[in-house]
Amino acid sequence: MTHQRNYLAHQGKVVGIVFSLIAEWVLSVARDKYFQWHCSETGRRLGGFQCNAWCTALQFDAQSKHAFIADYSGHITMVKVEETGYKPVTTLKGHSGSSQCLSWDAERKLLLSGGFDQNQLISSRDIGGKAGHCLRAAGPPQQSDSLMLS
Repeated sequence: MTHQRNYLAHQGKVVGIVFSLIAEWVLSVARDKYFQWHCSETGRRLGGFQCNAWCTALQFDAQSKHAFIADYSGHITMVKVEETGYKPVTTLKGHSGSSQCLSWDAERKLLLSGGFDQNQLISSRDIGGKAGHCLRAAGPPQQSDSLMLS
């Protein structure tokens, strides 16, 4: 493995990075409250979005180009990412404590989130639409720091 490029993207601790081969993007979130994406071929910054609180986790659906950004306030912001900018889609508000981790199942269109409020939530979204529902999953009585769908 050889070093290819530095991305000067954030002023705070980077907490999530996603590489999309399909879109040829590097997407990232950090404690500076920013979600940013860059072209992986040129390194050029394509866009950014400022959250209201520290970003804590990131997931990306490469087919629909939707990003899910979890933050310290417990919200999960869904945005449609494009090369020329972004379009806000919705904000999911299910956690009473900070959202800690996300897991996206592109096949089943399910988003799992875990947080410091000791809840694990499963959100089913009509990507780009307004329909969806949220289920509270049974789990251990402590905070979640990672999730996986199987």
